[in-house]
Amino acid sequence: MERPTERVVVQINSAHADTMQLDELSRSLANQIRELEVNSIDRLAKDEAPPGSKGDPFTVGWLAITLAPKLINTLFDMLAEWVSRDRSRTLKVTLGQDTIELPGPTPAERQQIIDKWLHDAGRPPAP
Repeated sequence: MERPTERVVVQINSAHADTMQLDELSRSLANQIRELEVNSIDRLAKDEAPPGSKGDPFTVGWLAITLAPKLINTLFDMLAEWVSRDRSRTLKVTLGQDTIELPGPTPAERQQIIDKWLHDAGRPPAP
């Protein structure tokens, strides 16, 4: 029996990063996410990325993560912590048809944003 999975797409932005630095940020974040024992994490190919995104042959700063639904809250905690390390970073995170931007607010604000977003997306927050 195949276990259910979710696909999360993350777009990484940094106000002070050029393409090479953005690529390094993407690789670094991907390595951290792999520690969660996700099913897969891949850079998005140009034809998979949203219209207007740049990069060749991959879209720099875009990651696609496939994971068990029970890991979603853990992933969001990790992403929120990662983005808070540098105020110039932002993340756009898409789960299903729903997208949230993590601009690096305080931990309490981040949790409030994430809980509301998961609720609106029909996914209950962790207990």
